[in-house]
Amino acid sequence: MSKIKQLSPSQIKANELIFRLGIALFSLTTFVYFSIKEMKIGGNKFIDSEALVFINYIITVFYFITIVINSMISNGWRIAHLDRRHFSAVTALLCISAYTLNLQFDVFEEFSFWSEISLFFILIPLLLIGHYPKFPLIAKCIYSFVIGFGIVLSLYFVIYLLPAIPIAFIAIIILGFGIHFFAPAILVATFITQYIKLKPTRTEVFGLFMGVVTPLIILIYFSVNWNIARNKIETLTSITTEEKSDFPRWYLLSQQLEQDYFVDLVLQGNLAFSTPKNTDVSRLINSGGGNTLLGDRFNHDPLIFTAALFGGEIKIKKSIRFKLLESLYVSRHNTIEKLWTGKDLETKTIENNVKIFPEHRLAYNEKTITIHNGRKKRWSRQQEALYTFHLPEGAAMTSLSLWVDGVERKSRLTTKKKATNAYNKIVGVERRDPAIAHWREGNRVTVNVFPCTPKEDRVFKVGITSPLLINEKILSYRDTYLEGPILNCAEVVSNITIVGNAKNIKTPFSFNTISENTFQYSGEFNNNLIITMDAPELSNEPFCFNGKCYKLSPTKTQNKFKDYSNIYLDINKAWTNEEVSAAMKTFKDKKIFIYNGKLTQVSNSKSPELTTVQRFNFNHVPLYLIDLSKTLIITKNSGTSQNLNDLKKTGFGVKTNRFISSTKIVPDIYSLNNLNDFWSTLNQLQLINVAYGNLSELGQMAAEHRFPSKSTAENLVYIDQAKMTITQLDSGLNSKSPDHLLRLFAYNQILKKVGRKYYNKEQYEEDLIPIANEAVVVSPISSMIVLETDKDYDDNGIKKNKNSLSNAKMKSSGSVPEPHEWVLICLAGMMLIYVYKKRRLIA
Repeated sequence: MSKIKQLSPSQIKANELIFRLGIALFSLTTFVYFSIKEMKIGGNKFIDSEALVFINYIITVFYFITIVINSMISNGWRIAHLDRRHFSAVTALLCISAYTLNLQFDVFEEFSFWSEISLFFILIPLLLIGHYPKFPLIAKCIYSFVIGFGIVLSLYFVIYLLPAIPIAFIAIIILGFGIHFFAPAILVATFITQYIKLKPTRTEVFGLFMGVVTPLIILIYFSVNWNIARNKIETLTSITTEEKSDFPRWYLLSQQLEQDYFVDLVLQGNLAFSTPKNTDVSRLINSGGGNTLLGDRFNHDPLIFTAALFGGEIKIKKSIRFKLLESLYVSRHNTIEKLWTGKDLETKTIENNVKIFPEHRLAYNEKTITIHNGRKKRWSRQQEALYTFHLPEGAAMTSLSLWVDGVERKSRLTTKKKATNAYNKIVGVERRDPAIAHWREGNRVTVNVFPCTPKEDRVFKVGITSPLLINEKILSYRDTYLEGPILNCAEVVSNITIVGNAKNIKTPFSFNTISENTFQYSGEFNNNLIITMDAPELSNEPFCFNGKCYKLSPTKTQNKFKDYSNIYLDINKAWTNEEVSAAMKTFKDKKIFIYNGKLTQVSNSKSPELTTVQRFNFNHVPLYLIDLSKTLIITKNSGTSQNLNDLKKTGFGVKTNRFISSTKIVPDIYSLNNLNDFWSTLNQLQLINVAYGNLSELGQMAAEHRFPSKSTAENLVYIDQAKMTITQLDSGLNSKSPDHLLRLFAYNQILKKVGRKYYNKEQYEEDLIPIANEAVVVSPISSMIVLETDKDYDDNGIKKNKNSLSNAKMKSSGSVPEPHEWVLICLAGMMLIYVYKKRRLIA
């Protein structure tokens, strides 16, 4: 066998330069990968080019040709004698090229965060191989550990891609891209062969061993806990029965199932992650064929895939899993049905314009949102965006706009049924431009926008009128919590203007003061904006419109005599043992009840029935089983709950509907914290009378036989979190307050009028729509919709809103003249024109 000839100094220098070039290209391709992933939000035509994902492949091919030519110069046609450092570098480049192509072809969908970082981290030893002999022992052990970890992770991908190997061979022959399917196998072979050539010591090999064993131990731990969680869910499912219960099985499961990390993962399973059930060869080459049922994107996590493979996947129905995820893990946004996927959509920018009115304890927030579609394929480019706005209790969405061909089109307000029918027809059949906003239980509003294409970004705007929170004379404004397509990369600009004289204004440190009472923020998306200030006296100025005025006043309650004989404890896991004991002690001379499948009287805090319900995630009071005229209900929010609408068709829902439709009793509720979704909806419907505080304050009230109550007058609505009342009065001439008074009044009045007819609210849409129309508010019976042309509105029977405030506007003065005032204004204008012309004639 011929020997390799000795390299000349110039050849050694050339090898060193080529290796350094490999390191530089590694850095460049890594930058390109993350640029393509993140900067595709930017909408730059160059960045959005389909060819850009092939840049790293071109770089890899270029480097491979370079090292082959260099080897041939040194060793002739003996390609096998490539410099090992060069081969390590080209292997790293090939792997990054494979990762980059995955951004386009979705072989692995979206990598989980830890696996994506690990895929780059394990490549670093390939670039440090030439320095290994100079490393101290501890560095060599760490190096060996990373090599061992890299071998295990790469083997996972080798096994995962085995079904696609025949297709990969064909792809190599036709296009050459099929080599990427073999990148994990090449990486494993490189790790092993190159490490052997390093001739590691026993200690160093032990580091390699630990690198192999550690991920296997983690995998075993993960798989065991996955299996435990799966068995926990399925065991509880098998023993849970809905016989003799007013609640369905999914409710009982969500009530009793212990919440933890692995239970959440198992429930999501193949709804949100790549697992053996939703992975096959056809999907590997179909560039993401088949979308997740939970949200828009599958997530690929090797731990979850392997745990599902060895530990098995859950067998309960998907509909039940959705219900469990909705109530236990607040996943309602991801379970809302859409007509189209939003898989490739991302939120590009959010412009927040907020006007705060401290003297009226309300704010108006206008959000202009830009959506980018990063899909690069030529087919299935139309996608549908879904956003969920979590509003404070008592708040309403008061405007919606969509930009069509660069022009802002305002929404029209109509019944929920008409809006839904029009949207489904246009999106599902005609596939043209609409946007729609729907009210959802739990103080949420969802907005759907279609179509979102790669050709241009879609822009829509919403306006939200919300009351401020007052706590011990401090007003707080909290930005609307938002869910939607990839928000964490959005560029945000927030402009805050405080109207009137506000003192002790406190904004987050990231805000800049532009001028007095004007602040600005520019940076990353944040769902936790809070601004506080001292609460001034409420304004006495009304807002007047259409013959009525709307005036603010502090909420006044009457301490009515109450002598309860029964106390109902709405106990769940949020209650501490101390709170249970305190409640039992405070009302020891009363009959105390809980609900654990049946109405049960308890006599001491150690009773087993109490221990059982303290483990419940939530509980729902069967109002139809209680003598509400003599009962005080004490509740505490655990953070999870089913909604009224979730329970509509259950025995509980049917009996509750029958009960609230027939009774006139308004039960007294004492809440130890904020209300859960169930109680919050009943409170907004004014079907319960709520007071807030702690058990000590409640004990004092009970000792004095009093409980606060509010007037039920038709012309009043209460905004609890702002501790204010809006009163509708006969018309007056003064109208200096913002028009948002009418909007808040109308929204809360609709809820009040829906009240006991909540489960049948669709039957009353036509009767209540005039109230929503006048104030232009999204509500349980009204929705906003934007259509492409006026003809689309006519074709769908959606008339232009008349005698209404129209969509809320940031630049509006907040007051609208009365009809007779418009006449006076016009006459005055005509008089000025006449005087002006007369003077010119005289001159």
